[in-house]
Amino acid sequence: MFRVRRNFGLREAEGEIICFPENDCWYGDDLLAIIAQRLTGCSEWDGVLGDAMDKSLELVLPRRDKAGPVRAAVCWRRAATFTYFLRGQVAESTGGFDEAIGPDSGTL
Repeated sequence: MFRVRRNFGLREAEGEIICFPENDCWYGDDLLAIIAQRLTGCSEWDGVLGDAMDKSLELVLPRRDKAGPVRAAVCWRRAATFTYFLRGQVAESTGGFDEAIGPDSGTL
């Protein structure tokens, strides 16, 4: 169901930066300003992926790769989708989320 909703959102989105928040995630007050500043200052970047942390600031994905450029083959090890902040045209060019895979699709 997440991918269906995200794909609907991608079709309707008109922003310069697209993100995928979930109903139980929290972003710091200045996070969106920081993301906008980073993307404005680095025009060659397609987006920014962040760290997912719990309330005690422990990493949710402790086996994540080190910081650096992201390729399609490693993006799922780098961050959870609610920490993706992509330029609008990049998010649109991906073709969306595969609705046939994942925890709510019956494939796991």
